[in-house]
Amino acid sequence: MKLAVQVLGGCVAAALVLVLGTAGYLAFSARASEDGMPTVAGHKVLAVVSGSMEPAIRTGDMIVVKPVADPLQEVNEGTVITYWSTDRENLLITHRVKKTVLVDGHPMGYVTQGDANERPDQALIAPEQVVGVYRSRVPYFGYVTAFLLKALGIVALTG
Repeated sequence: MKLAVQVLGGCVAAALVLVLGTAGYLAFSARASEDGMPTVAGHKVLAVVSGSMEPAIRTGDMIVVKPVADPLQEVNEGTVITYWSTDRENLLITHRVKKTVLVDGHPMGYVTQGDANERPDQALIAPEQVVGVYRSRVPYFGYVTAFLLKALGIVALTG
């Protein structure tokens, strides 16, 4: 029994070190990045703060977004993209492309919609607004990193 408790304690400690190390790396990566977004192996790492893409992407998840060099070539209908909002400065949105708008046969923008939303987004998304294409998620890790990156979280862990 004593050995099992020691092994469990070691596993919990290792997990905590891994979580803290990852959060620390993301914090430093965000500060070093030109756009203020954490970057790991060339991919953006972002915390999800709304449920507009549920059930595929949930509030509190951390998502990995692959930057795209040419959205007109890499983004198609059905692709989940992260883009800069036209309504609010410094707000990123991750929604699915429902339709590509063509003008004279050339893609000019995208109609997007959150999977949990009843209607498409009102604003047409220009290719220049696209940050990247969604690749994967880590459930609940957005909650953990958001907490650790706040001053209260840092004080609570060090105090």
